[in-house]
Amino acid sequence: FTAADQLANFVFVIDTELLEQMRSEFLGIEQLLDSGVRSLMATPLIHREEVVGFLATSTSEENAYGPEHVAAAEQISAQISGALANSRLHSRMSRIAQEREILIQIGRDAAAAQDPHSLYGSVFANLKKICRSTAR
Repeated sequence: FTAADQLANFVFVIDTELLEQMRSEFLGIEQLLDSGVRSLMATPLIHREEVVGFLATSTSEENAYGPEHVAAAEQISAQISGALANSRLHSRMSRIAQEREILIQIGRDAAAAQDPHSLYGSVFANLKKICRSTAR
C-alpha cells in the first residue's frame, strides 16, 4: 500500500475532550479552543495516490461529528480532490505557457537588437515578468 492508500477513507475526528488534552501539546490548539472550536474533522484530499490537500471543518458544538458526518466527508473529499488537482495543473500549465511566451519574446528581441544595451534592457524586463509569474 502507498501512503495515499493508507490515508484514503481516513477522517480525523477530534472531539472536545481530545482538543482539551491536546491544548498544551500542540501549537495552535490553544487558539482553536479560545476561538470557540469544540469539534474538528479533517480528511485528506487524495488524487492519483497523492495527497493534494485537506478538507477540514470545525464547530463550536461539542462532540458534533458522528459516523454520518464522516461518511459525508469521505464522499465530498473523493469528489473534490480531482477538481483541486486539475485546478493546480491548469494553473501550472498556464504559468509555463506564459514563461515560454516571454522566452520567445526575449529571442525575438535578441534577433532584432541593434546593440547590447537595448538587448540587456529587454532581457531584464522580460526576466522580471518570469520572476513575477513564478512567485505566485
